[in-house]
Amino acid sequence: METFGSVAGGFAFAERLLWIWEWLLPRYNYSYFLRIDDDHFLCVDHLLHEIQSRPRNGLYWGFIHCKPQIVRVDEAWLMLTVDLIEEILQAKMNSSLLCHPYGDQAVALWITASSKNITYFMDNDRIVHKSAGRDPKFFRRDVCERFLSLHGSYPTAMHRFWLLLKLRKRDRVPMHYHVINIKPFSKLCSYSPHFNYKGFIPEYRFEPKLCSKNPKWRISNQRHAGREEEGERYSRYWKRVTFKLFDRMVEWRASHFTAEILETFFMNTLS
Repeated sequence: METFGSVAGGFAFAERLLWIWEWLLPRYNYSYFLRIDDDHFLCVDHLLHEIQSRPRNGLYWGFIHCKPQIVRVDEAWLMLTVDLIEEILQAKMNSSLLCHPYGDQAVALWITASSKNITYFMDNDRIVHKSAGRDPKFFRRDVCERFLSLHGSYPTAMHRFWLLLKLRKRDRVPMHYHVINIKPFSKLCSYSPHFNYKGFIPEYRFEPKLCSKNPKWRISNQRHAGREEEGERYSRYWKRVTFKLFDRMVEWRASHFTAEILETFFMNTLS
């Protein structure tokens, strides 16, 4: 069994991306790569339905931060076509690739340096970047028709989203997915997509260095623990006792519940 991606220090997101791509490329034939945080609730069926209509080359897709000098797809949900990955790895082989401790900044640097015709797919309305698991408006039976993925969904929220989908599928309610057009990036963001790390505040501003030099940055000696503990601290918001009782009711008499009843329950309980 292979072990993979273990690095010293707390921040090595870009390094892990490169390792993953180097491992994947000779082993699998694929067209798209999605890097996603483990607290994203991904609407898989929606994505698989839609991806058939998306560009097969030069696609840079996700929640895009539209800010001067630092336009980039957030690494929490980052999709690239394989031609971009091949170009990045070729630059690494040629010892010309620049590295950075933060994954989204590194990818933005690589995209800026690309010779490809890049499609910046700014999908901020459907790839929810806020803490969706804390917001009752997302707990609806058509959640995976309206959205592609919901960030900030820790185990408690994941379970609820899953229940909504499970009951809808059980009741054989069809899903209707609308494939949106990719709008020109200039219509959505007035800033140039050319990335410049100097646009960050000092806390996140690190000068890129050649990957071939195996660079290290002084950021933290602590493992990046994420925000799950904070995200699961739902005593005020989720009313834990109510939800525990409700889960037991669903377990005992699931056939008596519909997705519509469940949505109403969530909306009334969480509001």
